[in-house]
Amino acid sequence: MPAGRPGKSIEQHKLDGTYRPDRHADIVAGIPLTKVPKMPAQIDRKYRKMWQEMCQQLIDLQVLTVVDLWMLAEYFVFYDMYRNAADNVKEEGHRLTIQGDKGQDRIITNPEVGIMNESWRRCKEILQCFGLSPVDRKKVSIQPTGAAENDPVGDILKPTKGGLSATLYTAKAQ
Repeated sequence: MPAGRPGKSIEQHKLDGTYRPDRHADIVAGIPLTKVPKMPAQIDRKYRKMWQEMCQQLIDLQVLTVVDLWMLAEYFVFYDMYRNAADNVKEEGHRLTIQGDKGQDRIITNPEVGIMNESWRRCKEILQCFGLSPVDRKKVSIQPTGAAENDPVGDILKPTKGGLSATLYTAKAQ
């Protein structure tokens, strides 16, 4: 069963006039990156192009900040584990035949299948944190630091002694 109505973005709450800091305090704050960062050394060089493409997509979505880079690097570590395990399973098969205690043949699940499944599960969790699935994309947004200072709607709605902001009076006078 669905969990209910999809959540609104912070921007939509502000437009609707329903934004409340006490309820929407789980906003991710930070300054989104504007250019692709250098790939960390722990990531295999064969993933360079993938790193650049993924970073660019996250930059375009404005969800990649400096503090997120370690998590993105961990994604590539788990992805490498997944690829290696998947290659081994492809080569050896899902089942292995081993010699039992009494000399009989036993068929077991290849241990690489478990590694492959766990690595992929971790990869999916990290991708969900960045909103890289259709369902999770709506849940992730960055509130740029300092954005409140340059918020024209917030300036209009800001209470003053007379009840309306000077910006609203200026807009009415013109």
